[in-house]
Amino acid sequence: MSIDRDALLAALDALGGEDDQTVLSAARAAAAMMDQAALEWEEVLVERLPGTAVSSAPAIEVGEDDASIRKAIEAMLARPSLHDGTREDLEDFLRELEAGELAQEDRTYIMALYQRLQD
Repeated sequence: MSIDRDALLAALDALGGEDDQTVLSAARAAAAMMDQAALEWEEVLVERLPGTAVSSAPAIEVGEDDASIRKAIEAMLARPSLHDGTREDLEDFLRELEAGELAQEDRTYIMALYQRLQD
């Protein structure tokens, strides 16, 4: 299930407010969004402190065969922090793959993007 990232960020931003009722409402709203999306905070928060590595899903071998490309696309789509535009592109690629119409240059792009997201 997905979460409205902008709404969650707005709720988290409101946690720094002066009014205790506003802060409490924001905290409850954030918790409700997480519950509705069936997500845990550990899945949403990513370490970005100096000297720490960002945890990611285990790397999969990505080849040019349809099964490998599908696995790579699905792994990237599972990332909650994926940009909406990138998500839409990957969904389009998946539809093209399923229709047998995915171009070679798109396969190359998908492989490169998957590898970059693993770094």
